[in-house]
Amino acid sequence: GAPVILDFSPYLRPRRWAVAIVFGDAVLWNGADLSLAASFATDPTDRDLFGRALIFRLVAEQVADNPRHEAHLQPYRDVLFALR
Repeated sequence: GAPVILDFSPYLRPRRWAVAIVFGDAVLWNGADLSLAASFATDPTDRDLFGRALIFRLVAEQVADNPRHEAHLQPYRDVLFALR
């Protein structure tokens, strides 16, 4: 009857991970200008982190029971093209 923890899988992410997620959401779904993404992804490390954030959101959309944005790929293409 006592509650127990069955699975504990800590995962450490870089501090800028949350920023990458927020910037990605802003440009993908909230109409922010693509220059916002470019301003975040100025060096290779941040560009990689931003790409991982976009992949995370894309996968989350694909596996969701009720996709918020119907997993449209064009917004992802637009953002990636802006970062080239």
